[in-house]
Amino acid sequence: IVSRDSRLTPRKFVVSDFAVNDSLLPDGANLTIPLLILKEYRQISVDIVGYTDSTGAERFNETLSLKRANEVRKWLVNHDIGDSVLSTYGKAREEPLNRSGTEQGRAKNRRVEIRIRQITPRKDDPRMGQKVF
Repeated sequence: IVSRDSRLTPRKFVVSDFAVNDSLLPDGANLTIPLLILKEYRQISVDIVGYTDSTGAERFNETLSLKRANEVRKWLVNHDIGDSVLSTYGKAREEPLNRSGTEQGRAKNRRVEIRIRQITPRKDDPRMGQKVF
């Protein structure tokens, strides 16, 4: 599930509900909105950050969170986003969105965030020369 949480800025998108111990994109994950935004601009800089829930060994979660980020990166590259503008990181169980301890809460923490750091309009865009974010 991809969403723009009301607490997040318009340049951060969340893909959540990854399966436990799995890095494959969840069924129904729709990256269309971030993809369209990334294709609209000529210069972008994007961080893709993977997370896990609080279960499992720390070392395993570090690896898993990076694998999740790389799955999103691979999807974006396969849809014509340049690999050179994408950076991936794994933060394991750091920065949980939900601390309830319920399965639903843990599912929200198993996520990847797409963070657009810099964005410059295309030459034919009236915003040319301005940083949009």
